[in-house]
Amino acid sequence: MRYTAVFYWPDGKAPGIRRGDDWIGGELCEVSFTDSLADLRRLREAARNYCDEYLRDEIDHPELCMHEDHRAAVEELWAAVVGS
Repeated sequence: MRYTAVFYWPDGKAPGIRRGDDWIGGELCEVSFTDSLADLRRLREAARNYCDEYLRDEIDHPELCMHEDHRAAVEELWAAVVGS
Protein backbone atom coordinates (compact mmCIF):
# COMPACT_ATOMS: atom_id res chain seq x y z
CA MET A 1 0.00 0.00 0.00
CA ARG A 2 1.25 3.49 -0.80
CA TYR A 3 0.70 6.66 1.22
CA THR A 4 1.53 10.26 0.59
CA ALA A 5 2.51 12.35 3.58
CA VAL A 6 3.03 16.10 3.50
CA PHE A 7 5.21 17.75 6.12
CA TYR A 8 5.92 21.35 6.97
CA TRP A 9 9.12 22.33 8.75
CA PRO A 10 8.93 25.85 10.21
CA ASP A 11 12.57 26.61 9.51
CA GLY A 12 12.19 25.41 5.89
CA LYS A 13 14.87 22.73 6.19
CA ALA A 14 13.85 19.12 5.75
CA PRO A 15 15.59 16.60 8.01
CA GLY A 16 17.72 13.85 6.52
CA ILE A 17 15.36 11.11 5.36
CA ARG A 18 16.47 8.21 3.19
CA ARG A 19 14.92 5.29 1.42
CA GLY A 20 14.83 2.34 3.79
CA ASP A 21 14.19 4.44 6.91
CA ASP A 22 11.35 3.27 9.15
CA TRP A 23 8.28 5.42 9.54
CA ILE A 24 5.21 4.48 11.58
CA GLY A 25 5.99 0.79 11.34
CA GLY A 26 6.69 0.73 7.61
CA GLU A 27 9.77 1.09 5.44
CA LEU A 28 10.12 4.16 3.25
CA CYS A 29 10.57 3.10 -0.37
CA GLU A 30 10.70 6.53 -1.94
CA VAL A 31 11.10 10.08 -0.65
CA SER A 32 10.88 13.25 -2.69
CA PHE A 33 10.61 16.85 -1.61
CA THR A 34 9.13 19.64 -3.70
CA ASP A 35 8.60 23.29 -3.12
CA SER A 36 4.92 23.66 -4.01
CA LEU A 37 5.06 27.44 -3.81
CA ALA A 38 7.88 27.53 -6.37
CA ASP A 39 5.88 25.15 -8.59
CA LEU A 40 2.85 27.44 -8.32
CA ARG A 41 4.96 30.48 -9.24
CA ARG A 42 6.32 28.70 -12.34
CA LEU A 43 2.80 27.70 -13.37
CA ARG A 44 1.50 31.23 -12.88
CA GLU A 45 4.35 32.71 -14.93
CA ALA A 46 3.69 30.20 -17.74
CA ALA A 47 -0.02 31.09 -17.67
CA ARG A 48 0.81 34.80 -17.83
CA ASN A 49 3.09 34.25 -20.80
CA TYR A 50 0.38 32.19 -22.52
CA CYS A 51 -2.22 34.89 -21.93
CA ASP A 52 0.05 37.62 -23.17
CA GLU A 53 1.08 35.67 -26.30
CA TYR A 54 -2.20 34.03 -27.28
CA LEU A 55 -5.05 35.99 -25.73
CA ARG A 56 -3.83 39.58 -26.07
CA ASP A 57 -5.49 40.09 -29.48
CA GLU A 58 -8.83 38.80 -28.23
CA ILE A 59 -8.68 41.08 -25.20
CA ASP A 60 -7.67 44.13 -27.24
CA HIS A 61 -10.08 43.34 -30.11
CA PRO A 62 -13.26 41.71 -28.75
CA GLU A 63 -14.66 41.34 -32.27
CA LEU A 64 -12.14 38.51 -32.86
CA CYS A 65 -14.14 36.23 -30.54
CA MET A 66 -16.74 34.45 -32.64
CA HIS A 67 -18.84 33.19 -29.71
CA GLU A 68 -19.93 34.91 -26.52
CA ASP A 69 -19.05 31.88 -24.37
CA HIS A 70 -15.51 31.92 -25.81
CA ARG A 71 -15.23 35.64 -25.10
CA ALA A 72 -16.42 35.11 -21.52
CA ALA A 73 -13.88 32.31 -20.99
CA VAL A 74 -11.05 34.47 -22.39
CA GLU A 75 -12.00 37.37 -20.12
CA GLU A 76 -12.24 35.10 -17.08
CA LEU A 77 -8.84 33.51 -17.72
CA TRP A 78 -7.27 36.91 -18.39
CA ALA A 79 -8.66 38.37 -15.16
CA ALA A 80 -7.54 35.35 -13.12
CA VAL A 81 -4.00 35.22 -14.45
CA VAL A 82 -2.97 38.64 -15.69
CA GLY A 83 -5.27 40.80 -13.62
CA SER A 84 -3.97 39.39 -10.34
